[in-house]
Amino acid sequence: MKEAPLEAVYGIFEEHKITYESFCEGHREMLADPKLVVRIEDHYYDWAAAAPSIISMLAFKQQISNEHVGQPLAVVSPSAKEEHPFNIVVN
Repeated sequence: MKEAPLEAVYGIFEEHKITYESFCEGHREMLADPKLVVRIEDHYYDWAAAAPSIISMLAFKQQISNEHVGQPLAVVSPSAKEEHPFNIVVN
């Protein structure tokens, strides 16, 4: 896992953030893209690592244990958490 400066990670993420409309139009391609990055709180994951957390929350309304989730690609300061913990980006 890489520690990354907030400005660098957040800036890249925000620059490529997917809108709801674009997701509706191209969700199959986006979810299959190996460059997909998902932000969950202050951690950035590839889709394979993030999917178990997202599916667990949607299907069971509870967070899956960290031992069953992949390693994040990057972590930013916990004080930098945004109001919306789930965002998706394709680089």
